[in-house]
Amino acid sequence: MELLNMKIIRALPPLGSTNDDIPLNDRIVICSFYIPHTNKVWYVLEGQPGLGFTWYLDFTFYGYVVDGCISLFSVFTIDGLLKISKSCGNPIKRDTSVFKVPYGELIARNTNH
Repeated sequence: MELLNMKIIRALPPLGSTNDDIPLNDRIVICSFYIPHTNKVWYVLEGQPGLGFTWYLDFTFYGYVVDGCISLFSVFTIDGLLKISKSCGNPIKRDTSVFKVPYGELIARNTNH
């Protein structure tokens, strides 16, 4: 499965374009990435491609990152996600059930399992 597709790329607001004053539960998550068998999840809120031949690896995102007890807003790249997944020994994956979903709805889905 590809991490990005044109549907996701077209839906991504450019970096810095969404309002940080919107409560997290109301923020729209365009897609999310995770590493199986870990508690690492990246919820993508904004993004844009890098420049040049490595535009895919340099694709930069802004989103909400959850890593165990730590959660914060952060900037991250496809290349960075691939390096983290390699160090964990598991491939990075995209949650195909997430596309343009309010963050609060995602949390409600996960707590109802």
